[in-house]
Amino acid sequence: MIPSPALAPTGPSTAAGARERDRVRASGALVFRRSGTIHTLSYDYEGQLTQITQGQNTTDFVYDALGRRYSRTAGGTTTVFFYAGN
Repeated sequence: MIPSPALAPTGPSTAAGARERDRVRASGALVFRRSGTIHTLSYDYEGQLTQITQGQNTTDFVYDALGRRYSRTAGGTTTVFFYAGN
């Protein structure tokens, strides 16, 4: 992810909760604030969620060649997903 100091407002949030205006970094990451914590959602070039950052906590996602979620890593613990059939 390329860091970008500039944030562009995308308009008022329509989701429930104490969310302020959503912002999108030049890198394509969505940034919003909920309950005083800044959340950053990062996506790859295919639009798949690759990382969620909530304050000091980070969750990473990896996908297989078919676009299915392969693993999730949060708090030092990795969960690998297996698919039966298609």
